[in-house]
Amino acid sequence: MHDRRAALLGRLDAIASSLAQRLIQVHAIDRLLDLWSSIENPEHGFRDPFDATRRAEQRFPGMGPHLPPLIQGYGGTPESGLAILAFLEARFPVDPMLAQRIKELATVR
Repeated sequence: MHDRRAALLGRLDAIASSLAQRLIQVHAIDRLLDLWSSIENPEHGFRDPFDATRRAEQRFPGMGPHLPPLIQGYGGTPESGLAILAFLEARFPVDPMLAQRIKELATVR
């Protein structure tokens, strides 16, 4: 019984990590791309209506150097979240209570 419970808890933890990764490194990046045109004028280029990240570096050439810390992969979700927050705080007004909560959640392991 204990082994089954441990396996279930491990699986739930993996699901939560996967959902967090998608929310932070996919959904948040898509929203960041929606804001990017207020930072940089888009170059000529095709905007894919189904995938905002596709060809984004061609539309916004200045974006490329900023992307690696924002999208660190499955094991770097908390760090990516903090990098996205720092990027936004440097360029846009961010609710301080929301920012503090994000920072708290990113440091819980």
